[in-house]
Amino acid sequence: MKKLLPVFIIILMVCPVFSATIITKSGQTLKGEVINKNDDSISVLLKIDMEDIQSIDETSDFVCPEKKVPVKPGNFEIIQGNAVPFPANISSLKRAVFKALKSHGYTILSDEPGIITYMLKKDDYDCTVRFCYCPNEYWYEYVDSTNLDANPAKNKIHRSYYRWINILEEDISDLYW
Repeated sequence: MKKLLPVFIIILMVCPVFSATIITKSGQTLKGEVINKNDDSISVLLKIDMEDIQSIDETSDFVCPEKKVPVKPGNFEIIQGNAVPFPANISSLKRAVFKALKSHGYTILSDEPGIITYMLKKDDYDCTVRFCYCPNEYWYEYVDSTNLDANPAKNKIHRSYYRWINILEEDISDLYW
């Protein structure tokens, strides 16, 4: 799905007749009318006809995070997500993930491009996980836990961990649409 997103622009030329040509980060050239120019700096505010802007693929500049290399291939450290079709709409996916996490009482520790780190803390245990995403896939990366008997070398962790991931998967699927 294509969507118009904010893009960084570079002013190429400002003409005395108050028109300008800009180029978007994705290389698209646009012409616009200067509506405000600050002589003390290089900032220029342009009015651009939205019909002139082609739909910009929101994934064109997205850099996928690197997958963690698990201690033992196929263990719980990496669980592949499959609740949404690909290529995914990144904005919709993030929105669904945030709603799912908040609805189950997870604490969001950080939100970086391609990675949402969250934590569940209950009674005498806690678990920190990274939700890693890009347009063509997403996965859950185990980070750390307390009292879940995690042993990556033996592919052992408390069964609740898998249940929590499955519940999130169901919610993400429901909320994505």
